[in-house]
Order: sequence, then C-alpha cells, then structure tokens
Amino acid sequence: LIHIILSYVNELIDRNMIQVEVQPADGQVLSFKIHDLVRDLVIAMAREKKILGIFDSNKHHPNPIRSLQGQARHSIYNRIGEYFKLLGPNSDDNLNLRSLALTTHTAILKIEETKLMYTRFQYLKVLDLTSVDESEGMPDEIGDLVLLKFLGLMGTDYSRCLVIPPSIGKLKRLQTLHGSDSDETIYVFPKEICELKVLRHMIFFQIQGNLNIGSDQTKLQTITRIIYKEWCQIE
Repeated sequence: LIHIILSYVNELIDRNMIQVEVQPADGQVLSFKIHDLVRDLVIAMAREKKILGIFDSNKHHPNPIRSLQGQARHSIYNRIGEYFKLLGPNSDDNLNLRSLALTTHTAILKIEETKLMYTRFQYLKVLDLTSVDESEGMPDEIGDLVLLKFLGLMGTDYSRCLVIPPSIGKLKRLQTLHGSDSDETIYVFPKEICELKVLRHMIFFQIQGNLNIGSDQTKLQTITRIIYKEWCQIE
C-alpha cells in the first residue's frame, strides 16, 4: 500500500500538481506544498463528492451544518467550541465521523474541548491536532479512541511539557504517532508506549525522559529526533 501511495505522490510531483518542500540527499520526499489555486480546486471537488466538510469559525457560512452533514471527514479551523455547538450532542455525524483535523494558531485548546473530542467521536480513525499550537494538556480519555490509526498530537506553550497519558496504550491499532508542527513542544512518553505493537512511525521534534520501545515492536519504520542516549536504551 505504501508503494502505491508513493507512486501517486511522485505522479503528482511530475505533473507539478504539488511542489516538493523538503527532500534530503537520499531523494525521499519529506514534505510538500500545493498552490492556493490547486488547494481551492481540491476543496471544491471534495465538497462536491462529499469527501470532506470544512468549517472555519472566523468566516461566515450561510448554512454551515449542511456543509458538514454526511461527511466522514471534517477539517476545522480556529475555535472548535463553535463546531461542537453546531453539531449538537446527538448528531449522527458524531457516529459517522472517521477523520477530524483541527487548525488553530491563536486560541488555546481547552482540556474540556479535548475530552469532548475524545469521547464524542469514538469511531475516529484519524485525529490530526498537529496544527494546534497551544493546549491545556492531553486527558486520559484518549484511550477511548480505540480505532485510531493516526494520531497527531497538539502542542503546548514552551514553558511546560506535554505529558502523554498511560491510556495511550489502549490504542492497539495505532500506526502513526506524530508530534506538533511546532518545534517548541517537548513530549513525555509513558512506559505504555511499548504496548502499541503495530506502531510504524513516531515523528517528534523533542522528547523528554525514556522512550520505552520494546523488541516486539517490529513494525516500527520511523523514529525521528531521538538523541543518542535514547537509542542506547531501546531494546
């Protein structure tokens, strides 16, 4: 499956639909970007085919709930509290949602909002909070999202670390664990990280303390930003 995905990415690069942003000497593309016009086209097509629903609390939407209903993937910009109010506690989208991405560079993600995310959308397979610059922390309820395959963690302010709770060990299907896009956040891992047997990718700028990787986590392919002392403690 990975080879198929990479072939599609390379085809898009060859057609100039996406632009390579970071590519080291080994030739592997680490990140890319798209032109604003291409992005607008992709969003329009995704909405038309009901692939993606987008909500921005800073913009006026004539009928915002209609643009989200029936969509399995939601992308939210700015205040997620407005998004929760819009859906309501008993919305079918709470059960149908499979992918949720949140972007906010101004507001702090409250702990109550994070708990609500974890408990309301229990069928999520993708939760991407890597574009959340600041938060009040990561609650234990993350363990309720047992279907997650991709988890992108939020950031926190530079004066404190973000402690990942032991309940993350319940995410037995998790394949990718990704830190915030902000390189200021330092993450503290629990020993239960060794219980994620199908984990393939761990991508972080900074970590603190021991990284308890076990010898039976044989599917791991990527571990970034791990200092020498941490490597010595991995079985």
